[in-house]
Amino acid sequence: MEGTLTIRVPYTVLDATLREIGSLAVFLDKRWVSAEDVGLQLLEQTLVTLREQQFQANLSAESPNKAAPKEIEIARKWLTKPV
Repeated sequence: MEGTLTIRVPYTVLDATLREIGSLAVFLDKRWVSAEDVGLQLLEQTLVTLREQQFQANLSAESPNKAAPKEIEIARKWLTKPV
């Protein structure tokens, strides 16, 4: 029988987590550990969200009676285009 366990833990508690899981195992043939820092990915997602929120706020702040610049019109069309 074979099983796979994938977990994500902060690097500060990785050693303790591996020791705890190891103590629960009845038989452990091999252990493979890979580390990937997803901090930059999370930061990128956060910044993209903030940029989109700022863009929407800027669009909302435009006066409807005033003619919008060409770039804003293009962006509005792109954002409202059905997927």
